[in-house]
Order: sequence, then C-alpha cells, then structure tokens
Amino acid sequence: MRDALLTVLIVDDELPLRQRLQSLNWAAFGAACIGEARDGEEALSLCQELQPDVVITDITMPVMDGISLLIALKQQLPSIQVVLFTAHSDFDYAVKSLHYGALDYLLKMSFTEHDFVKLFDRARENLERAAVFQSSMAERHRWEKARELMLYLNRGYTIASTGLQAPVSNLEGQRYAVLFTENRNQASLLLEKEVQDILVRREGCQDGFSFVPSQSGEWFLFMGTSASSGVNWTSDMEQLLAQLQRRMEDKCSFVQYEIRWFAVLLSTPFLPESVRDDYLTIYKWKKAVFYQADSPLLFEGAPPELKPVTEAQEKSLREELRKVGRDPEQLCQFIDEGLKPYALSERWNPAEFKQVLVRICTELFREWGYHPKESGFGASLLQEESLGSFLEVLMHAIRSSGTIASLRSELREVKAMIEADLSQPITLNAIAAQVGLSPQYLGRLFRDETGESFNEYMTRLRMETAIRLLNQTNLKVYEVAEKVGIPSYRYFSNVFREWTGLTPSDFKKG
Repeated sequence: MRDALLTVLIVDDELPLRQRLQSLNWAAFGAACIGEARDGEEALSLCQELQPDVVITDITMPVMDGISLLIALKQQLPSIQVVLFTAHSDFDYAVKSLHYGALDYLLKMSFTEHDFVKLFDRARENLERAAVFQSSMAERHRWEKARELMLYLNRGYTIASTGLQAPVSNLEGQRYAVLFTENRNQASLLLEKEVQDILVRREGCQDGFSFVPSQSGEWFLFMGTSASSGVNWTSDMEQLLAQLQRRMEDKCSFVQYEIRWFAVLLSTPFLPESVRDDYLTIYKWKKAVFYQADSPLLFEGAPPELKPVTEAQEKSLREELRKVGRDPEQLCQFIDEGLKPYALSERWNPAEFKQVLVRICTELFREWGYHPKESGFGASLLQEESLGSFLEVLMHAIRSSGTIASLRSELREVKAMIEADLSQPITLNAIAAQVGLSPQYLGRLFRDETGESFNEYMTRLRMETAIRLLNQTNLKVYEVAEKVGIPSYRYFSNVFREWTGLTPSDFKKG
C-alpha cells in the first residue's frame, strides 16, 4: 500500500472546482484520479463500481449531499476514506461530520497541494490498518477451521470430543477438493505465498468458495454448493489449476520446474466425521501421481491400484540392464524407450520401484566401474517425485562419467543466454529446449556443476544486478524489478529484503 497509487473519486456539483481538482499533479501525491461525479447519488453508484480508496466530496449538492454520501459509504463500503470540501458557511457542519467517520475536511478557497500530501498519508495508514484487521480476522477463522480439520484427520475426533465450536460444521455437505503442491529447494515459501494469494482472491470474488490449509503444501477447497447441485466443478478446478500455472509462469518462471501441483476432487460431500476415510483415497492419489507426466493435474474417483515389484520382475530388470551393457548411451536409450513404458504399464508402488532400481544400478555400477559424479546419487534418486524426473536423474548419473567437458560447455552457453535476456521471462523449459536438454536433466546438471540450483543462480544473479542498478542508476524500484525480470513489485521487494536485509527503497536511500 505504501508504494501503490491511491485511487480517488471527485464529487462536486460545480464544474470549475472539479476541473481545478482534475488539473492537480496527482502522481506527486502518490494518487490517481479515476473519476468524478456531480452529486452524491451518482458518486455512490460509481463507488460501488470503481471501489476507490478516497472520495473527495463537497457537502452542499443536489439530489444527495456530501454528509448523506458519507453515511451511505460508511454503511456500504466502510473502507473508503472520505474527505469533505467545505465553504465557510457550512464549516461547523463539516466539523460535526467527522463524527460520522470522515477522514478530514478542506476549505474550498484555501486548500494547498501540501494538504493533499498529509491527507493521503493518513488515508494510507487507515487503509493499511483496515486491511490488516480484515486479513487477521479472516485468517483467525481459517486457522480455527484448520485446527479442527487436523484433529479429524489425525484422530477421527467428533465435534463433541474436541470441545471446539465446530468451525467446520458450516462446510458440511459441500463439494470439496484437496490441492497438493510438491516442491524442492527454495521454492517452498514462494509457492505457498503465491497459492495462498490466489486462493484468497478467489475466496473474495467467488460466492461460497472457501479454503482451509491442512499441512504444508495441502489445501482443502470448498465449493460452496452441494455435491448434487449440478455445477461443473471439474471445469472450475481445471481453471484454478491453470491460473496457478499462469501465476508461476508470469511471476516466478525461474522456479517453475521445481514445482508441481495437483488436485483431487472428491465425489462425496464433505462430512467432518468421514473426512479421515476420504483422505485415504486422496493419499493413494498422492502415490499414483508419480506416473503422471505433467502438472497441473486433476484427479477424480478411485485411484488406480499400485502393484508391488515381484522378485521375478526385479531379477528380470537386473538381467535386462546387464544385457544392454555398460555403454552410457545404449543404457540411457534402454531406460527411456524400454524401462519407462514398462514402468508406466505396470504401475508399481513408487517407493518400492525406486528402491529396487537404485539397488540394481548400485550393483551394476560397481561391476562396471562406474563412478557417478554425485556421491549420494542413490539418496538423490529416491527423492524424485515423478517417473520422468527419476529416470532423468538416473540417466544423468550414467552419462556424467564421460561427458563432463561438453556439459560444462553447455552450461557456459546457458549462463550467457540468461545474462543476455535477464529482463525477459526466463523458464528452465525454454532454456533447456534451446540447448537440447530436458528441464529435469539441465536442472540437475546445473546444481552438480555450479553448486547452485537453477533457482539459486537466478536469484543471486537478479539480486546482484538489482544492487548494481540501485547503486549506479536513477531507476525507480519498480523499473529495477522489471530490469531483472521480476515484474511483481511485492515479490521483488520480499526477495531483495531477504537477500540484503533492507527493502529496495531503504537500500536506495543508503
């Protein structure tokens, strides 16, 4: 709010005064005039449409006077800050209007631009306090629901046994889904902030929609209608996932490859007493998503069954890999064209399949004298959350024994491309395509060769460039943010403060 422009609506039945106000240098006050009205009734309609931060209104007007407008706004749109224009003849009336909640009053014949600077500073403070209060109240109710939901999930408690005021009881019977996010490295905090922001916005504009956080990376989404209402919530959830995808592409493209999200849409209505059983179905989807190719994903119904890896299958896999031999390229071709489709058709339990393959590869690598560059490549493999990334990391471990020089050359090319286009949206997918590598492989290669993840490198490069621009140029903070490829002013400020300990504005002041 401190850096955002205040939006202002002017209300006066006298054209000369409206013109005088319109001619002011609003940008110098950190404000923008977004409209004007000739009386209170017209102004009230515009306020409902435009939602201005500040209304500057005359007191004496036809149809609806300024005091009546003030009272109506405090009832209908209480966050709007109202400033009254007064002539000497109704000065006492203006003073009394402060009791109705006016921010302040100005004398028509003697106001100065400095008066607006002081008024708008106060307006910002009031708006910030109101926003914090509303947000804190909403979050308080949300976390009360989250607390009770976790009791149901963990212990199967009933309302009576919790001793709570049943904050989730008003959600009974609604259609609901569970949104999951999976991430690695430094993307966790960023992802949760962006997801929370989108969900809060949707909650504010979509009737009945609400959400409750469960545990890190999980949100219960409530649709506001019953499961039998006929509303196409599949389409609605697909739109939400697409919105999340666009947000990460637009604002956080350099961590996008580290993030995966999916949702499970429940066919049964939400009932607190049965949510624990529903979650068992959801948990099965969390395992099954290992075999899905891309994010975002939406699942409904019962998840496919996952099979154990039999002793005969483990033996067959070992023999097939040994038969291919130790040639890195032939091994990788077999993994990509043979093992991958086989795993997709069998759909083994992911944890078991990964353990079996790591065990086989460790044995064969020892036989062949392979020494993967990653000392703990087995542990690294077990952390992978999709079949595609799991096999990419395995193939990288195989290739890394004999192709270090060429890979270093490719990384130099990648760094040069990034530095040349730092102000543009940069995605790992796009960079990987230009150098002929998969995003997962390039991301892994980047960390192995530089000691930094792609995300860490991008953040460091952007912040070092931002520091240089703030020190050596007269660019405004938002212009610096754009120059380093972070168009979100809020996110740029947060990252900069974490990096330097100061906000960009304070850093620039020195």
